[in-house]
Amino acid sequence: MKCYGRLSICVAVVLSLTRPASAAPCKDIPTVWTLGGIQVVDGVQTATRIYSDGQPYADSAASGVGAAIKICSGTYDAVLQVGGGRPILFNFSGANLLDSSYPPPPAWTANGPFASPPPNFHCPGSPCTLLNIRNILNFGSAPRTQYYKLYTRLASGFVAPDKNIYHLPMHNAATSNVASNTNDGFVNAPYQNARVVVEHYPAGQGPQECGTKECWIVEPETPLAIGSLSPSAENASLISNDQSVNYGQFSVPFHLTIAVK
Repeated sequence: MKCYGRLSICVAVVLSLTRPASAAPCKDIPTVWTLGGIQVVDGVQTATRIYSDGQPYADSAASGVGAAIKICSGTYDAVLQVGGGRPILFNFSGANLLDSSYPPPPAWTANGPFASPPPNFHCPGSPCTLLNIRNILNFGSAPRTQYYKLYTRLASGFVAPDKNIYHLPMHNAATSNVASNTNDGFVNAPYQNARVVVEHYPAGQGPQECGTKECWIVEPETPLAIGSLSPSAENASLISNDQSVNYGQFSVPFHLTIAVK
């Protein structure tokens, strides 16, 4: 290489040739969620209690759906968030695991299915309805070109018919892929909750519901599964928005298919 003029010009040329290229900006993985209507619990088809409005939820700002695996935040969580344009449906009727030592659950839990958010409801923070499957990539170490299975947790938030926000966490202190929380004892009560099971399939190798895409099938662990500490299927605790009140546990089967968009 030749340098012309002052040394400063020569150095500038050298630096321009040796400076590494800028790193590509971080991008989360956009996904499509399908909330199925059936979970098979110990060989019996059981209606799910968290389900869709009839269509998949694809990551799209235009439709008010955020559906992505959070790489950039470092959590590796799979998160579905919906705004006023698309609801998620819940049904608590007949699902309560009664325990007299807990406060009576809200009256709406006995009234059947409802949509969150309700029509024309404006959340104080948008969006206000979400499902969060913790650490679905096991901190990025899971082999995405292979099948794998891990045990994790469900976090959630939704707007009930009384227009208040509640949480429906499904924790288990025994999950090896997610660190324990300080509120595990509060959330895992009166019974230790079922674990959330994630099965990953590479593109083109999953069941029919995956299509040709890489996907994750997510269900709560059934009570007879090895390692489950739950005496009933799919325990999840109903928690107030400020997480100060536990209204007891509910049997909440669900079946989620999360595919790369």
